This record gives sequence, structure tokens and C-alpha cells, in this order.
Amino acid sequence: MSLVACPFCTFLNPPAARSCDVCLSSLLPPPAPGSFFAQRSPSKPSPSKPSASAPVVDLTGSDDGGAPPPKKPRSSPPPPGPPAPGPPAAHSQTLASLTFCLTGENALTSRPQLADYIASLGGRVTGSVSGSTRYLVVGDLGLDGHGGPSRPTEESAKYKKAASLPTVTILKGEAELYELVRGLPPRGEPVLSPLLYGAPAPLPEPVRASPFSPPRKPPSSSSSSSSAPRSAPPFPSFLPWRPFTTSGLPPAGNMGGVTLPSLTHNLPLSYAVISDFMIDPLFLLSSLPSLPSVPRVLCFHGASDVAQKGSLPANVELHDMRPQGLSFTHHGTGNRFQNDYGCHHSKFLLLGTARGMRVVVHTANLIFGDVRSKTQGVYVQDFPLKSASSPSTSDFEDNLAAYSDSLLAHGGAAAEPRSWPGTPHPPGSLTALIRRHDFSRAYARLACSAPGFHSGAKLNLFGQPRLRRLLSREVFPADLAGSRSHTLLQFSSFSSGPDAFMQQLKETFSCGLRAPGVPLGATDYSIVWPTVAEVRGCIEGYKAGASMPAELQNVAPHRREGKLRPWCSRGDPAGVHSYVRARERAMPHIKTFARASNDGKRLAWFWLTSSNLSKSAQGNLQKQGKQVHLNHWETGVLFTPESLRNAGADFCLCEDSTGRPVASHVPFFCPSFVERADPPVLVTPAADYEQALKEDGAMFLLPVPYDCSVAPRYEARDQPWEWKFTAGAGELDAFGKASCQNVGMYNIEADAEGKGLPPKPAFAGGGVKLGGGDAVQALTQEERRRAAADAALKRMSK
Repeated sequence: MSLVACPFCTFLNPPAARSCDVCLSSLLPPPAPGSFFAQRSPSKPSPSKPSASAPVVDLTGSDDGGAPPPKKPRSSPPPPGPPAPGPPAAHSQTLASLTFCLTGENALTSRPQLADYIASLGGRVTGSVSGSTRYLVVGDLGLDGHGGPSRPTEESAKYKKAASLPTVTILKGEAELYELVRGLPPRGEPVLSPLLYGAPAPLPEPVRASPFSPPRKPPSSSSSSSSAPRSAPPFPSFLPWRPFTTSGLPPAGNMGGVTLPSLTHNLPLSYAVISDFMIDPLFLLSSLPSLPSVPRVLCFHGASDVAQKGSLPANVELHDMRPQGLSFTHHGTGNRFQNDYGCHHSKFLLLGTARGMRVVVHTANLIFGDVRSKTQGVYVQDFPLKSASSPSTSDFEDNLAAYSDSLLAHGGAAAEPRSWPGTPHPPGSLTALIRRHDFSRAYARLACSAPGFHSGAKLNLFGQPRLRRLLSREVFPADLAGSRSHTLLQFSSFSSGPDAFMQQLKETFSCGLRAPGVPLGATDYSIVWPTVAEVRGCIEGYKAGASMPAELQNVAPHRREGKLRPWCSRGDPAGVHSYVRARERAMPHIKTFARASNDGKRLAWFWLTSSNLSKSAQGNLQKQGKQVHLNHWETGVLFTPESLRNAGADFCLCEDSTGRPVASHVPFFCPSFVERADPPVLVTPAADYEQALKEDGAMFLLPVPYDCSVAPRYEARDQPWEWKFTAGAGELDAFGKASCQNVGMYNIEADAEGKGLPPKPAFAGGGVKLGGGDAVQALTQEERRRAAADAALKRMSK
């Protein structure tokens, strides 16, 4: 059996695959020569008429890309006119998160029909062109359609505005729209095109409650009798942060999701800075295939075995940032001290081009199991070089530069002033490089941690003091004050019991104002922590628990105080968003802290971070709050109404093959900036977020993957996860495993039993078969991917 190598990430896929299992890129044949996507350039306009020889992809599952589409039913006769290439195979999420605008008329399809077609694939159609628009579909019959003299579509206001925006791509005619669909990954469930069958496309099957979830309370008589999650519109095209796409989830679970390869798609990289705890070089190279050709790559890591997992290209400068091997200086006394309990735990990327820098702050270790099998979060924003009109500095810039200084303080090649090839910058340090960019339009506040005893002028740079300073300067909605809201703590490592540190955190998360000079008021907290049943039933089984270290002595006191809440929702399934319900099967490695309304629909603020619940990560306040002690390097971004008031930027670093700026196929950037009289409202998937779909800046949806209401709490039957747990004979997971002990974190290593892959699962019936099949398939795919990466490394070494 010959495997098909993905041209984008080199992953080996099954012969019949239509999209890559890792990066979701299309594996269908390339467009025919002369077609729009094969040779479009600014100086050579594409043909206005569809080509009769363009390939047609059928909807019957045949691999023959040139087979004609199925015949229409007699009740829906074909439209008059010459034959044209039909719509390609349609999937419910192919155009998810993409916004379209239509102008002019087409020979075969009306604008309402085209709008229905785009909507059936998950796209949005708006009536005007704005900064959030990604594609303008221009009719080939002009502006006046089928009757009367037509005017060129180039005269329309929509066309002129789209031509002036670098983030909008103009598609001429329905044929170019179909070619766009062919070139995108076929995400979601197959649907029947309304253009072929004359009927609305059927909706995907509703996502049922996970069979792995613990029993739920029966719905009350006033609730819906349906067990399906709440039907809701798709997410807006712009999200302040996004989840990483997870293998093995229903389409709803990957709404708004992005893949790791998409972060560098159409990005002409001149340099890259990679910071993480665990890094698998083979996975990194297969996920970012352009990395070997990038002139300069800095890689900061915090694990002992990174260098043993495979060879990195010569252009990668690997820096071991484990604090145990470094020497630190006390900022107050000047004395040296050892950081024996520290960790380089930050997770971010700085991706640079000649025009600017892309900042990526995320929560995943750069290993297959973390990125593809768990719930993670990622913030992405592009920033330009400073111009004459740019402010001299900004809060985001100052904090990022201070964090960079904390890394470079330990010397080595990273601290040397060296050149940055492919950029207009003179030789300098990483901090100097950061200072040459304009971060004034950042729609998030940077909140990091760096090891040391910080006091005086450096007190508010990192950890808890940094959060207190950011929150204390914000005015939040008065209806979220005091007991009308609560704080959610969600993380993946439990290292503290309810002690003085927890009281410090409670005070930190209560900071803020409800009016100028009026405190927001204290609030209680609860901790989102998975149960044993939830870990057993996830797509990885007990192995997922290895990424959630917790000692029972730290977890049990919070359980006794009633602070723990499960990862899965316990409410009526009909009232839970399908995205939240689907995410139940992917255990969290994401870390989030938020202040939410008691009904779970609104947020005062939201912190996406690499920090777990520990003094080492978030800081221990000392000397009556005049000093903070930190052991870890961490990164995170804080979203508030005031920070998102700044959202709005048409700047994007992506370029096509000719160097012309283009929109990314994933809308990382914001809609056009508009002046807002009031700060925007932050909502969760539980809210009615129709206003967020309008993208006028009045409301922003944050894709929180769990129930934010005050109600869910552990019940008597619930057992909190702790990583020394060992199951009995009747509680084995789908792999036949009883615990998370002796499992390979890199997915393909041999475990203590000498087996590289888990044994075939002993199916116990129900949904266990689905979980085991997904996980076994993921590991088998990882083995094939590693073989492709090994071959790529051999080619690069020649």
C-alpha cells in the first residue's frame, strides 16, 4: 500500500485520503493549468468566464476528479445556459470563519443561491465589504444582471473598497469560488450542495452527549426533552483567541480551530523565536516545514530530553533554559541564588518577516499528543514595524521586552547582538528587535512571569503584581460586581492546597473597578478539574492524565471545601453549546482564569496563560506585598473590555508568491477598527452572541471550552483525577490501561512493557470503541508522520 505524502507538512496519509490527517491540507489534485489558483497574478487578470475544461469533483465519493456530477432530480430542472464546472464536494465547515461579500450577477447562479451555498459550507455572507471580509465574489454579468445594459462590476463601491484592502481577495465569477473551495481542507460533515440538488443542504448530525461522560441529572419538566446540545450559529470569523484543532472530535468541537502549520502559511519568514517546555524536533519540523529554510531560528526550551529526540537543522540555535543550570541575581540585594524548583514553561512564537512580527502565545508543548489530542488555546496577532507616526513604546512592548531581557540575562549566543537576515534591522539583540515594532494596537495585555525576587521598579512586571496592576486600572460592568460573578480557575497541574497563596490569588482576581474609584468587590472562586471518569473516557484514555500532574494531598482539601467542578457540563444537554459538549472528550492542557457572570454567559476578563496553579508560576507575595518571588518563566495574555476596545487592524504579514500582501486562510487579524463609545461586551458560547456575528466591535465571543456558570460542582460519586490513580479491572480505558504511569509523552516511545503502541483495546461496548479507535489511529498516524520526518531530515543532511 503506497502512502500519500502531504505536500504541506510531509505527513504520510492513506491512499484514499482527501485531506491531510495532521495539517488538514487538501490532497486533491492541483487546479488545472491556466485556472485561477494555478497562475493568478496582479498583472494577469483571471478569465471572467468559467473554463469548460475545469475539473469537476463529484459528490459520490469517487476518486475520479473528472467524473460528472450526479443528475438532478426531475423536480429541479437544470438552469439554462452553457455548462459550467459544478460545485466541488461540500463539507459543513469548509468555509467556517470566512466572511464573503457578493456583488453583480452570474450567468448560471443567482446571488441568493450563492449565499445559500456559502452558508451551507459554514461561511458568512455580509452585505458590505469591511475589514473582516476575506473574499468578494464578483458576478460575471456585471452590475445590472440579466436585464438591461450592464455596467462593469469594477464600478461598484464594493469592488473599489475591496481593491483598496490588502486582506480582501476578489473572486471573479462562481467558478473561482468553486476553485477556492477545492483548495481548502474539506472540514466537517459532507453535505449536499443546494446548487446541484435544488434543496437546502442538510445540517450535520447533532453531536450527542459523550458516552464517556458521567451520568447526568435528568432534565426538568420545563427543559427540552432533546438530548442534543443546543443548536447555535457558527462562531464569528474573528475570535480574540482560538483552540488548536483536535483529532477525533466532532466538527462542532473544532469550531474556530487552527492548526500549527497554519500559523506560518503564506508567511515569508526571515526569523523565528520558539519558546516552550517540551519540544519534539521531528514533530516541530513536520508541523513547520519551512523552518529549515528560515535564516535564523532561536529555540528556548525547558526539558532535559529535547536534544535526544532528533537532530535539528543547523540554522536552529538551541538554548537550554532549565533554571537548575543557571545562576540568578537577587534584584534587591545583588546576591546570587540557585533556582532549584524553577522551570522554563513559557509557550510562544515570534515569527518575523521583512514587514513585521507575528506574536503567537499558546498553551501547548510542541509534541503531537499535546497539540493534536488535547484542548489548547492560541492567541495570534500581527504587528508592523514602527513608523514616524508610531508611539515610542506601549505597555505590550515594554512587558515583552522585559521578558526578553529576563531570558538574555543568562548570556550565551542569544544575548549577543547578531544580524537578523532578510530584515531591514541592524545587528542587535532580541530585545532590540522587539523594540523596532509597533505593538500599540495589541488587543490583549501581556501578563508574564520570570524567575527572581522582584521588587521596587520591577515589582509590577511579572506574576501576581502584574495582574493586579492590569486589573486595578480597568472599569468593568457594574452587574458583574461582587457576588453577581465568580472566578474560574482552570489549569493542568495541581501543586497548591487552600493556603495563604490561595488567599493571595483570591485578592488578585478580585481586583478591578465597577466605576472610577469604586472597587469591583471580592468574589469567590471554583476550580475546573477533571474527574477520573472524564479522563478514562477521553480520546487518549488514562494517558491524558500524564499531562495533568496532581497529588491527592493537594486536590483533596479543595474537594472538601466544595471548590472543585468537573470538566464536563452537568446541565441539560439541550442548553449546552455543541462546541462545549464536543470538547468534553479532549482533556484540557489549556490554562484559563476568568471572572464570569453567575449564569456563565458574560465575562469581565479572561486570562489565557501557560501558568498553572502554583507559587512558582504566579508568584508568592512577600514583605507585605512589596516583593514577589517567582521560579518559572511563563507567558499569557489578558483580555478585557478595554483591551478589546483597541481591536481593529487590517495589517497582515501573509504574502502570495509574488510578494503581494494577501489575507491568511485563517482570519487571525481583527475586523476594521471603529470608534466605540462604550467598551465591548465579552461573552461565552453559552450567550446569545448574534451581536458578535455583526463584527461591529460591540461584542466579542471568547471560545471558552467549558461551562462557565456557577452551578457545576463535584457530586458524591465524582473522584478527582490524581496521577497516581490506578483503576480496577472494571475501569480500564479503551486501551486496556489502568493508569497513566509508564506512558511515552512523545506518543511513539516504548513504555515500560516494551511496546511502542498500546494493545488492541478490549472493547466493553458502548462508546468505548470510538475512543479506542480514535486513539489507536492517532498513534498509527504519528508513526507514519515520524517516518516522513526522518526521511526529510536525511534529505536535509545531504
